Amino acid sequence: MRLSRLGRISTVSGELYQELLSCLSVPLSNLFKKTHSLQVAFLRLLNNLRVSDQVTEQEVQEITQVCRGLFDVCQIVTSLDMKLMVTLWKAISKHAVGNKAHIGQHLEVGDMVNHLCGEIQTGFVYLLQLLPRLDLEGRVLSQGDEKGFQKSLKILGFQMKILVMLVREFSDLLDRCEQQVYNLLLTLHRLLPPSLSAQQIDQKHLSEIQQHLTNATDVLIKALLPNKVFIETLTGSEKVGVVRDEDSFPELQILLRVLDNLPQMEGSVEMGLPLYITDPSLTGKHEKSMTLYENCCTRLCGFLGSLTTKLFHKAEEVLLENVLSHDLWCHLLAEDVWCFLVRYGSADLCRDQVNFLVELMKQSPPAFQPPFPLLSLTVRLIKCLAPEHQAKLTQSLGASDDPVSLRVLASCVQGFSDPGLCQGVIHSMSESCSRLLREITTTEEYTQEDLHRLVLCLSCLCELLGQNDTIPLAVQPHVTSSITDTIGRLWKGIVASDWLNTSLSLQCLGKLILLSSYLLLSLDNDVLDKILTGMSSCVQQESSVHLHLTLVYFLRSFGKVRLPASPEQPQMLKRLSDLFVATLTSSDLFIYHHGLSAFTKFAEETLHEAVVPSCIEDQPGLQDCVVQFINKSPYTCSGELSRLDFLRIVPHVE
Repeated sequence: MRLSRLGRISTVSGELYQELLSCLSVPLSNLFKKTHSLQVAFLRLLNNLRVSDQVTEQEVQEITQVCRGLFDVCQIVTSLDMKLMVTLWKAISKHAVGNKAHIGQHLEVGDMVNHLCGEIQTGFVYLLQLLPRLDLEGRVLSQGDEKGFQKSLKILGFQMKILVMLVREFSDLLDRCEQQVYNLLLTLHRLLPPSLSAQQIDQKHLSEIQQHLTNATDVLIKALLPNKVFIETLTGSEKVGVVRDEDSFPELQILLRVLDNLPQMEGSVEMGLPLYITDPSLTGKHEKSMTLYENCCTRLCGFLGSLTTKLFHKAEEVLLENVLSHDLWCHLLAEDVWCFLVRYGSADLCRDQVNFLVELMKQSPPAFQPPFPLLSLTVRLIKCLAPEHQAKLTQSLGASDDPVSLRVLASCVQGFSDPGLCQGVIHSMSESCSRLLREITTTEEYTQEDLHRLVLCLSCLCELLGQNDTIPLAVQPHVTSSITDTIGRLWKGIVASDWLNTSLSLQCLGKLILLSSYLLLSLDNDVLDKILTGMSSCVQQESSVHLHLTLVYFLRSFGKVRLPASPEQPQMLKRLSDLFVATLTSSDLFIYHHGLSAFTKFAEETLHEAVVPSCIEDQPGLQDCVVQFINKSPYTCSGELSRLDFLRIVPHVE
């Protein structure tokens, strides 16, 4: 008689045998005893099974069938014999984990996880029914079943341990069970205090439930954090507005548990390491490899090229959504794929895409600062425009005085194929920004709108002057002089440390320092003194990493400056030296590395040679680091850190 039929037969045995049941009780009892003896002997024999590394496919299938068979029996006997159920689950977990390397892909652990989640949910609801009924004041209304409660709690605790073990050991092989685990977590948090859906439970029983059951949920959540399907189940956009009221608090509790565990998770560094893939289908050569990112990008471009015209609008929606994504790699990938799209499409397609993005930026808040992802993509696409389309674009943008038009024109100067067109944009942009800068700096107090306009104006000028090394700029002398004078007045009228209070003023200060670095040779000595003083106060107040990197760029350009002899010169050189020391001793590796680059360039160019030794003579080991950097020697980590371990300890820059 097959075991799968025993469960069904036992439930209707009274109806089938009626008065003959008493005559069959002895044979059935003997059959059960023999079956139990057979089971004990089989499990003992199974415990002696040892699988070697040289296992055959047939042996893998047999071990898998044994574990699946034990699981089938478990599903039948759960409501009949708890002792047998415990014995079987112990055998399944032992052999599943012990032979995970061989049978993990074949075992379909997701079915086991689903079954256990269902059993725990049902058992937990029944467990709460065994508790004493309490009123809101904690007074007992009716006695519960203490013995039944303790027995059920032990069974649930055992099932939870098996569930956690399966999820933790087979986290990479779970399939179609994430929703069930999520439902179980919701049920546990919904039916226990402090949830409003929970019944009154005395502290003693609550502590026992937490100890044997719910404390394991933290381990369960931590094991599932790397599981993409589980995270999408928990945070998916389709969940917005559809969560039941009674599940709102439980879901929030789960999300908070996720937040608690996230800092303890190992960072994902695959994209930071040079992971290479050999793919002859893309490279055409077996020995040639490409980066993981390039492989993903190439395959995605190939897929996009195979789409039919009727699906093109959907592809554009997906690309736009990911260009605006907060995930850096999603943003970069979408931008590269979009460039492929227009590069190998028609000239009209490229023109239409650029016009669409420009209009989209004009409609996007904030009004004075177009979204950087869209601006970056637009600048790249403008390079692909046909020459006549580039000319029409500059005419339409130049005729408008809105912030987006100015920002786009300033950013895409080097993308124009016609040198005459490029020079015309430079002339018109520099004059417009110079006029706007004069208007802003004539006010005594800066409003929010003034600061927005100032950021825009400074950003545009930085874009223009920052491209001096790649394209021949010919800003008219009177315009350059006007900009320099205005920047000087602006520095004399502000206290740099006061501009660290808000994000907007901080942006203004960063752009002002960057623009000043492009105009260093034109600035007066008293303005340079004011800049160095302001930068020193910013460093002392531990400004943001981004602002500090801007300061480093300023220091990098200072080697060309020759300070005339004056009473202020020694103090200015001392401030310069202190700024370099603060940069070269920074614990942030980005600032430290760029600081070394800036310091070596300054040392090569400066006429104030006394600054160089004063920066490193009082800092043990700093001179060796500078020499290593000049000799292009790799950075040596202390101890035996691998490259992966080193990347893990590097602080992330936001």
